[in-house]
Amino acid sequence: MTIVVDLKVANYSGNFDRVNTSGTRYHPNHINALDLYRHAIANTSWQIFTPTYFRKYGWEAIYRFGIAKSLSHVDNIFALNVLNHFYFLNHADHHMFSNYVMQGVFQQSVGACFLHDVCVRHYGPERVFPDIMSRLIKNPLSMGDISDTTRDNSYHVGMIFSRLYAEQVFSVPFLTHVRDLKKSHAVVSNNGLEPDLAGQDLRFQWHAFEAKGATSESYLYSGLNKAKRQLTSLVSINGDTNITRSASGTLYNENGVRTLLRDPEPTGETTMILDRLSAISSHYKYINLDTELPSRTDTFAALPDFISLPYLNFSGRPFRMSIHRNMLNLLREVDQISRIYPLFPDGENTRALNNDDLSEIIMNRNYRSSHLQEQYTEIARDMRRVLDQNFGEGIGGTFGISIGIDGLCLESFNF
Repeated sequence: MTIVVDLKVANYSGNFDRVNTSGTRYHPNHINALDLYRHAIANTSWQIFTPTYFRKYGWEAIYRFGIAKSLSHVDNIFALNVLNHFYFLNHADHHMFSNYVMQGVFQQSVGACFLHDVCVRHYGPERVFPDIMSRLIKNPLSMGDISDTTRDNSYHVGMIFSRLYAEQVFSVPFLTHVRDLKKSHAVVSNNGLEPDLAGQDLRFQWHAFEAKGATSESYLYSGLNKAKRQLTSLVSINGDTNITRSASGTLYNENGVRTLLRDPEPTGETTMILDRLSAISSHYKYINLDTELPSRTDTFAALPDFISLPYLNFSGRPFRMSIHRNMLNLLREVDQISRIYPLFPDGENTRALNNDDLSEIIMNRNYRSSHLQEQYTEIARDMRRVLDQNFGEGIGGTFGISIGIDGLCLESFNF
């Protein structure tokens, strides 16, 4: 399923592939709906995948729970679960629509991605416009969540689209959640004004993102102003000042979804030191490196050189996640180096260390593992070839599969 969201990239120096940064208007961006699921999975809380939970419930149970929880964020916010939502919206003369609220829901739904190939007629549904450009909109069935008073939906929207555009616009394999790394003392800054997300592109340039999501335009721009103030403080990551600072704001409502990216000029003095091995491990947190994969035969044939993770079934739809063989082998090396050179040996009191000590420990570990960082980037670069080899230029429109340059693949077999 290909859906359309709008994108505007402003105030950046340099040119970006596949993105028009000139002018002041938003440009339609066609994305694979499975890309939203894949980046939602990347945003899964690390707290789900803890050793304690692994021991208590088993790895496969935690894996399936975590992935399903991530997929549900997308379904709940954008109603992409077509199997659950097609049926009662197919019949406009159903008694449900005698209620004025349900009539309003239906009117808001016309043109939405989950109705894009259904025409409601007196004699029943019929496929009449399969080529329509389907825009992603907010789920009109969740009427109570329109204002998003809890901010939970907005949090996930901001994070998902920041990760999506980091990959699409800047060729960043993944963004690491800085707050998660701070909890394990894998990030040190001199004043605590870190961005939400950070990652390196295929040319080793750093990119920092402050992610905002909103259902109203006024909140979107107030959130973007706050994000820009936060980002202007950041001057370096791991000693490198060649950084883009993306204030990423995504507005989502009944009219559509649009994202604005802006790069404010640095005016502050925040420095951040980040442990790259911890960042890599955090991104691939739901892959159990202590288990040989795969452990069974899949119903569906796997892509060449991709190793399947445990089978998933979400809301009646079969999904499969897999990882490229080269990336899996590298992750095993990352895990081995992390054990040989732990960030902090068991029993070490990190509270007794000041920021300078912590920074030196992290930078020394980065130096010891620099060859792995280079190997990782080479594998991520090669994923472009893998994409072209399997799908050519049409990967963005391939309905049932989404492959990232992080080497992860998500497939749905009845999407």
